[in-house]
Amino acid sequence: MEFTIAHGDIGVTVDILHRNYAPTDAWSRTFVEAQVKASTPAFAATVRGPIGIVDLIDFRAAVGTVYDTLRGTASLDTLDPLLSLGLSADHRGHLLWDVTIVDPARAHPAQLSFRFESDQTYLPDVLTQLDAILAAYPVRPPSD
Repeated sequence: MEFTIAHGDIGVTVDILHRNYAPTDAWSRTFVEAQVKASTPAFAATVRGPIGIVDLIDFRAAVGTVYDTLRGTASLDTLDPLLSLGLSADHRGHLLWDVTIVDPARAHPAQLSFRFESDQTYLPDVLTQLDAILAAYPVRPPSD
């Protein structure tokens, strides 16, 4: 299950693989394991790590507001330095995406950063994909 933000041959895909940890740990049950693939015409990178479900909820809400108003910003920053995804919009529906993915498994983490433009016509698909992920991976309440 994934969401993709792209324009032509540049973009990022976040593939949600599974819940991250044992369901008995209240903190850990709010994370999913993800594989993040980012690419530009000249570079590509893939990293894997945890993403907070609450962070996805907040990102989905902010992207929805940008789509509804054609203004504002949205961001998704993971707790571990895995992914930073930023969106800014102007009143004409032009979108600017800032993407950074980091491979924190190295002694000196490698990263790929880039930006690209798109327009608001891409957002309904992103919102639909995020809704499907959030339906499949709700925040689990603590067990009794």
